[in-house]
Amino acid sequence: MKETISKIRTEMNELADKTGSEAEKIAVSVKSSIKGIADDIKSMDLREDMHKLFEGIDDLAKKTGDGAKHLSSELGEQLDVLAEKINLGRNYDRANAGIDSLIDATGDEAAKITEDVMDVIKKIASSVKSVDIKEDVDKISNKVKELAQATGNEADDLASDLKLIVKKLLKKE
Repeated sequence: MKETISKIRTEMNELADKTGSEAEKIAVSVKSSIKGIADDIKSMDLREDMHKLFEGIDDLAKKTGDGAKHLSSELGEQLDVLAEKINLGRNYDRANAGIDSLIDATGDEAAKITEDVMDVIKKIASSVKSVDIKEDVDKISNKVKELAQATGNEADDLASDLKLIVKKLLKKE
């Protein structure tokens, strides 16, 4: 994804220097690239973020000079925020998939999945800077360990609880 974001940023800088139909073509390409990476995320609604960015890209296609360079810089910051949300959403999706896998796993497989889920939860925790979520992460860690030992309905219930806790964690950001 870093390469895609870098490519989008390069195209936005190029867009700041272009006008007319050339600028419109670049704007379409930039929006298509952004939509492509954001559409992969099922767990978060990124439409508002994309819409705001798309409006700015359309404005950038019409501007020139210092105004275009300033807007390009602002759009770069918005792109960074969107990229962080996309990474967070991907980690959330990975955590949910691991939780689902853990329901039926046993033994070494359960241990490996538990380790993977814990790594993803740590990534989520390290990416959320705006609030203290240590207590939530500890709660998730304990539930994941319980889930690794649970079976049947208990495992299903724990998995549902875990997904809800992780989803609330995302909303705190």
